[in-house]
Amino acid sequence: MQPRIPQLDGIRGVAILLVIMVHVSDKYPSLHLQYLFGNGWMGVDLFFVLSGFLITGILVDTKQSDDYFKNFYMRRCLRIWPLYYSLLFLMFVVVPFLRPSEAHTVFERSSPWWAFPLFLQNFLIPTPTMATGPLGATWSLAIEEQFYLVWPLVVRYRSAAQVRRIAIAAICLAPALRLYLSSHHVNIYSNIFCRADSLMMGALLALIVRSENFGSPAPKKGEQPSPVPQMSGRGSSSIAPVCSPMVRSLALTVAWSAFNSETGTASSTSLAI
Repeated sequence: MQPRIPQLDGIRGVAILLVIMVHVSDKYPSLHLQYLFGNGWMGVDLFFVLSGFLITGILVDTKQSDDYFKNFYMRRCLRIWPLYYSLLFLMFVVVPFLRPSEAHTVFERSSPWWAFPLFLQNFLIPTPTMATGPLGATWSLAIEEQFYLVWPLVVRYRSAAQVRRIAIAAICLAPALRLYLSSHHVNIYSNIFCRADSLMMGALLALIVRSENFGSPAPKKGEQPSPVPQMSGRGSSSIAPVCSPMVRSLALTVAWSAFNSETGTASSTSLAI
């Protein structure tokens, strides 16, 4: 069982704060918060990096399990589907029933409505961030679900070295794809292929922190290598030696991901998160 990593909870809190404050600064310009949180959209990149890191870690740690796929997908479904489909029922059934005058707006801004149950809104809806109410935030969840559909297969059936190469290739190709698609006026903000570098940076970091020599100082001449800190166990002491370099690596990863997103998505940064 993996110990909880408090540092990652802190990073997650920073991401949440950035996303909230960028919306507050847009809604209340008189507060002049845009000078502090104008780049708060980077919180979304931070969420994707964290997701790639945590999900890849789970998959790598359970790779040899007989119930690898069953356990992973059951946990993801139980974690996401109840609340998500309750939201869809509220927006597409309850709201139109209670407020018929709003039904046209709900369906017009979220058309085709059936893209939401299939987690395809980031592809089928021209501007998914403009969907009605909380539906406008579900495009990122669609990216997560598409990531869950493919990445467990890659981790299960490819070696660690091959997974690293795939992650590095995605990191290199995604910025070029964003630049190409944006020059052809394609909405790249919610495109999973244009967000792949954030997810893959997190995945690559998860592989790095599980490598044999991560967190161990280089042995001096004539000395034996120090024991490799383990990523498993219930106590926090087993992971403490690697937390600091891991968090530093994650911070650098997020910074690079956000830089690439900004340079490749100049036309989309004005869209709502």
